[in-house]
Amino acid sequence: MSKRDPLLSVCDALVLLSVVWTPIYWILDPFDWFPAWKYKLFLLPVILVALRLLVKRFRSENAC
Repeated sequence: MSKRDPLLSVCDALVLLSVVWTPIYWILDPFDWFPAWKYKLFLLPVILVALRLLVKRFRSENAC
């Protein structure tokens, strides 16, 4: 986690939360009540990592 930039820390926390939440969701939804979300949840950590990379890139460009 980034100690210098709180926005990067929030992005890191969201990535960790999404990585933990996805298997929990799969275990707690054995009846497929929300089947449309099941495969989209795997994209959530990927999207959040991409968001973090974009935030880091724009923050580092603005710091110079």
